[in-house]
Amino acid sequence: EALRQELREADAYVAPSIGQEAFSLASLEAASTGLPLILSSRIGLGEFLDERDMLRFEPEEPESFRAALASCGQRREELSAPASRQQRHARIAEHFAPATTAQRILDLPPSAA
Repeated sequence: EALRQELREADAYVAPSIGQEAFSLASLEAASTGLPLILSSRIGLGEFLDERDMLRFEPEEPESFRAALASCGQRREELSAPASRQQRHARIAEHFAPATTAQRILDLPPSAA
């Protein structure tokens, strides 16, 4: 609960990974509180989240990181507004709800094995 409270009070969550991360649970946990994310393009949450939820930057390219931070700063009021955070939380909760995940599994094509 202490970690969730810290995340709720933050302005944004930054994950500057330079390695390949298929799925960042720490980033997803931050997103689940409605916190806007600033993520390295090497973190594989892009197919689950969109520009309303995250800003992307290229790792090892300081200018790309600065641009993402600047964009977050420019959008700070919009991103941190309670309604915006609640909407992000609702999108994340719906996207990762057990029923949604189960349906995605059921919708997978049969294996060719």
